[in-house]
Amino acid sequence: MKKVAVYCASSQKIDNLYLEEAARLGKLLSEKDFGIVYGGGKVGLMGTVADAAMKAGGHVSGVIPEFMINLELAHKSISELNIVEDMHTRQKMMLEKSDYIIALPGGSGTFMEFFEAVSWKRLGLIVSPIILLNINGYYDNMIAMLNRAVDDKFMAGDYSRLWNVFSSVSEAVDFLTECRDNAGCKKISISGL
Repeated sequence: MKKVAVYCASSQKIDNLYLEEAARLGKLLSEKDFGIVYGGGKVGLMGTVADAAMKAGGHVSGVIPEFMINLELAHKSISELNIVEDMHTRQKMMLEKSDYIIALPGGSGTFMEFFEAVSWKRLGLIVSPIILLNINGYYDNMIAMLNRAVDDKFMAGDYSRLWNVFSSVSEAVDFLTECRDNAGCKKISISGL
């Protein structure tokens, strides 16, 4: 079974639209027989993705730092929960356990995970397709910033080939299904903004 690392927020104070899309992602990934590797939390988009995937009969692997267990943030009703020492170990394990990466909307932790994955891919440490899920235009400004970094030569032009941007969960899951079933992925450009 191919596994998808899902980066997302733990915030519970977000618009319901994001929770609905996170549930849709968990359900569709499970229905398409993808396993999920995520941050191991039970709240916010994290908990929503995991709950929807489990309800659909999927396999969900959480990776959570020990200090978060002590804060009672760990999801206890998933397929497996890996308890690690710190945030760095969490990110490393998530990248090593996954074949694909999706970043749902999130905050600083999600941004850090996305950018670290892009950096790892650029350095050849991973080959995983990376998806930025731009629900409700959430990442429009970040995409513009990435394009600007390429345009101003802070990042090489080929950096833009390191990630794909989709605005809907179904498009992202269709892309991953094509990657898995055809042993490769077509590049989707971010230049549509």
